[in-house]
Order: sequence, then structure tokens, then C-alpha cells
Amino acid sequence: MKELGHIIKVARENLDIPQKALAEELNVSPQYLVGLEGSAKNLFGARLFRAIRRLGITVTVTYPGRPSDTEPAKTTDAKAKHG
Repeated sequence: MKELGHIIKVARENLDIPQKALAEELNVSPQYLVGLEGSAKNLFGARLFRAIRRLGITVTVTYPGRPSDTEPAKTTDAKAKHG
């Protein structure tokens, strides 16, 4: 979950979207978004990833990074990284 919060933060920053603007768009408080990006403990998220690990489900998240980047898209495997 920690890696996913970081990916959200980096993607938002790469798109030059202020936290407050994204929070409003997602209809959540800015504090909630800060917690999400900072990987604050989230009981739902913890239980979700525990179920994912137990069932052998693999979740892959990709994002393009900065438009000027020449590297391939960043990828994280939630099962491998969180388990």
C-alpha cells in the first residue's frame, strides 16, 4: 500500500495537479488525499491487500511518469511489494 500511495503522489505531481484540486475532483478532503499519498494506515486497504495475497491475486499498477521521460512506464506489483 505504501508504494501505491507514492505512485499516486508522483503521478499527481508529474501532471502538475495540486493536492487540493485533485481532492476536490475526487470529492474527498485534502487531508484524506495527504493520508493516501503518505500511506497512512487504512484498514480497508490493509484488509483488501490481505485478501489479495491470500487468494493469489496479482495487481499491477502502471503510470507513464513525466511526459518527457524516455524510460518505460513505471510498474509495481502490489502482491510482491506489499506481501
